[in-house]
Amino acid sequence: MNPFAPSAAEQARVAATIARLGPRAAYRELIAANDALSRAPDLDNGRLIASTRTLIHTALARDWVEEQLRRFGYDRPFALVALGGTGRGEMAP
Repeated sequence: MNPFAPSAAEQARVAATIARLGPRAAYRELIAANDALSRAPDLDNGRLIASTRTLIHTALARDWVEEQLRRFGYDRPFALVALGGTGRGEMAP
């Protein structure tokens, strides 16, 4: 078990936000809240900020994959490969 991984409650909260708002609005809300944490005076929350931000991106990717599985009825294993920006402004505002 990774001690820096988001809790099950945090994972459920992010998933519920995506289900409630849809991916685009959920992204905006979740990232805004995470950005606010990074601008707060508390300097001892870097792991929380990074792990939550990673969770947001991972949960959105998972939601997209699940939607594609439902939409196309695909029942074989596959992989989602993502390249690009999560190491820049998206992960470290």
